[in-house]
Amino acid sequence: MHTAFLPILALFPLTDGTISVAMPLLVLMVAVSAVAFFRRAVMDACLLWPVDIVGRGAVHRLVTYGFVHGDIGHLLFNAFSYASIAFTLN
Repeated sequence: MHTAFLPILALFPLTDGTISVAMPLLVLMVAVSAVAFFRRAVMDACLLWPVDIVGRGAVHRLVTYGFVHGDIGHLLFNAFSYASIAFTLN
């Protein structure tokens, strides 16, 4: 793991002293989606468009599409599903 992330992850310790990665990812997902709801350019830059990946080499879309959601209902459902699984596994 890159050491630059350690101070951020230290904000989310578990009871046994280990570091939780689930909460920062959940916060990031909600934050990116909230910005994308109000700024269409952010949404367009993050969506999974295979033509851009192959044609223009926009490989960042393979990761960023998982952080944007179409509407608030989609975001809430995915956040609940993620939290149910991630915190159980953590």
